[in-house]
Amino acid sequence: MAEEGRTYNEVNHSMQRRCEGWDYKGRGIYMLTLVVRDRQPLLCSIEENESGVCAVATEIGRAVLEETKHITEIYKQIRILCRQIMPDHLHLLLFVEEALPVHLGKVVRGYKTGTNRAYGRILSATEVPSTGHREEREMEKEMETERMSGEKHGEGLSATEVPSTEHREEREMEKEMETERMSGEKHGEGLSATEVPSTGHREEREMGKEMETEARTGLWAEGYHDRILFHKGQLDALIHYIKDNPRRLALKRANPELFKIRQHLQIAGMSFTAMGNIFLADYPQKAVIQCSRKLHHAEIDAKKAECLDEAAKGMVFVSAAISEGEKQICRAVREAGHPIVVLLEKGFPKPEDQNYKYFKPKGVYFEACAAGKLLLLEPEKELYEQAEIEAEVVAKAGNIPHEALRYRFLALNAIVERICGEERTPATEVPDTEHR
Repeated sequence: MAEEGRTYNEVNHSMQRRCEGWDYKGRGIYMLTLVVRDRQPLLCSIEENESGVCAVATEIGRAVLEETKHITEIYKQIRILCRQIMPDHLHLLLFVEEALPVHLGKVVRGYKTGTNRAYGRILSATEVPSTGHREEREMEKEMETERMSGEKHGEGLSATEVPSTEHREEREMEKEMETERMSGEKHGEGLSATEVPSTGHREEREMGKEMETEARTGLWAEGYHDRILFHKGQLDALIHYIKDNPRRLALKRANPELFKIRQHLQIAGMSFTAMGNIFLADYPQKAVIQCSRKLHHAEIDAKKAECLDEAAKGMVFVSAAISEGEKQICRAVREAGHPIVVLLEKGFPKPEDQNYKYFKPKGVYFEACAAGKLLLLEPEKELYEQAEIEAEVVAKAGNIPHEALRYRFLALNAIVERICGEERTPATEVPDTEHR
């Protein structure tokens, strides 16, 4: 939903008006994503009821949502259009109507600080026994041990003569200050009273330490992800995407094999990174979708109708979806509910990437993947350099550097033709021992 009391059209119009002649003073609509530290599922559970799939907030999740109110209380320039908690992250859609007095990062920083405090209070309330009581008992044991040790060695100190912890701390502080002074003189620092580092520097260091501590022990991972909306029509789509997050997660959990990134999948003697229904690669009836960039609209429409007819009869199409005609036909085949194999020039994160295990295809690709109607393939780097692939590219376009985008597109088309032209050979997955 858009913010209460305002329609989509009003917000869209205001967004468009504010963003004309963009001056980078912070005006616009931002989608922010904050991730829980170590991806812990602390904010909610995903459940299904008579209304469908929904996110049911935990106590921490409720506190996280409640804290969003303070953003608009402190910064009157901000409106929250949409928010959605997920087990391990939070989406916020913010409309910044006027230039902010601070960077947006400071707004996020303040929000994180507030939620970290709430997180700490919730954790303290659930700890049994509390750390405070444990510390008091430990101190009592320590003092008793010191008293008994003193009596054992004949020191004969009465209870009132035992050095207080306060005096011990003062002596320790004096020793530390003396050590620092001598160390400074030894190294020729010779600081006068006016040369002692200012409290401002100390405050900066303390703030830096505090931020490091929060990153290690607070609720959130360091930083945040942001996306700025520039184009008309994005708002409705993005609100739908944010609100639809719980349903998509439920689909992914219900079909884990379809959303698994597979390394070194062997198809027709070639090696790919893949996601989706790998059995589509084994299908005996496969055909290429490939269109010249020079095709007119009528020619594209005719080819589209032909492909849809073949798909309805059981053909599985394979394409790199590079030209406009190829994209249109692939979209039509997918929207008609027919299975399709799509080759990507770059599509998946590397195994060492922190988002590797959380990756999923976006938009309509997600829906097709969940339905088992999609196989995404990214050729491994070495495949572009195979002699057979290189020879096919050279035959069509002459010598082109392997790094050039045109070479890679032509190579993708050559790979598509080999997938469809080879006799049926079952796709096989090679164990990934390197990253196991």
